[in-house]
Amino acid sequence: MIAFTSEQEQFRKAVARFVDAEVVPEAEAIDDRAEFPMKLFKRIGELGYLGLRYPEAYGGAGADMVTYCLFAEELARGSLSVAATAAGSGIWTWLMRRYRAGVVAPYSPLVPVVGIGLAAAVLGERPSVTELDSAVVIVAGVLLGTPKPQLVTSLRENLQTAAAHSTAAQVTEPNAPRAMSPQSTVEDRRPDQAEA
Repeated sequence: MIAFTSEQEQFRKAVARFVDAEVVPEAEAIDDRAEFPMKLFKRIGELGYLGLRYPEAYGGAGADMVTYCLFAEELARGSLSVAATAAGSGIWTWLMRRYRAGVVAPYSPLVPVVGIGLAAAVLGERPSVTELDSAVVIVAGVLLGTPKPQLVTSLRENLQTAAAHSTAAQVTEPNAPRAMSPQSTVEDRRPDQAEA
């Protein structure tokens, strides 16, 4: 279990008070209206919660991931739809910090497509024909319009980083399971990895 710092615990309590006072009373109406809760999101922004993961140099809080998760958990307790929208902002922030804008921006039109897909998969909502048609057009546009060299370079860099971490784990952890290639046989395994 994670032990929270006193600052994180105070932050969690402050978010809980906000959620109980301003989110919970509106949660059902927000879902019933199926409209973006602009007034509530302005309030969340005023409190600085939308800028938690932004660096302080850019006006954010520079909060760590645990603090951000405390925010998301408390907000989800009040309204899952509001929390999901706020989390989308956090994911976008993370992507923009990790990758150059030229790599991330071409994929931004996929955000609503992912939302429609998640609503169908998780909530059982049925997308309309128009939504499905729009999703196909968006996906095709992203696939055809994305500069391939940047995408390939970014994917290659991520795969190389993952491979380096995997190799480092095997070197530093002698008993860590060894990756099996498609050509590996049972005889190639170390004795401690033999099947039971």
